[in-house]
Parts: sequence; C-alpha cells; structure tokens
Amino acid sequence: MRLHSGWEMHPDGDEVLFLLNGSLELALDRGDETEVVALSEGRMCVVLRGVWHRLLVREPGDLLFATPGPSTEQRSVREHKALQESAR
Repeated sequence: MRLHSGWEMHPDGDEVLFLLNGSLELALDRGDETEVVALSEGRMCVVLRGVWHRLLVREPGDLLFATPGPSTEQRSVREHKALQESAR
C-alpha cells in the first residue's frame, strides 16, 4: 500500500518528525532536485522552516510531529510540479 500526501511548507518554524512505527519516505524540495529521506521505526528528521516537503508512506504506521507556528502552506502534487517546471 502506498499513500502520498500533498506538498506542505511551514513558514514559522522547523518541523520535527518522529516515526513511531511503520515506514515512510520524506520528499524534500531542494529547488533543482527532490531529496528523498527514508524513515523507519524509531527514526526522526527535522524539516527546516520554509522547505516544501511531502510524505510517501511505504508501510502505514504512527508519526509524531511537532510543527511550531500558526500557519502551514499547502499545494497539490500537480500544482507543485507545475510551479517547479515554470521556474526552470
């Protein structure tokens, strides 16, 4: 089973992700490329403020996350891809 989220970005602070169980990949938009970080049970990652990212679930599980600040910006996968292509 593969579940995918849309893209999101937190302008007010870094987001901490801690995978309690399951398996996922975290896609990070690095401008010219997308970096993919694998997370397995017991692993954590910090997504820096302002970085667009999305989750690619490989095995359903539980994710603990802390996102400071009042706002989150979101984009659909299609919208994000179109914006990336227009920036080239």
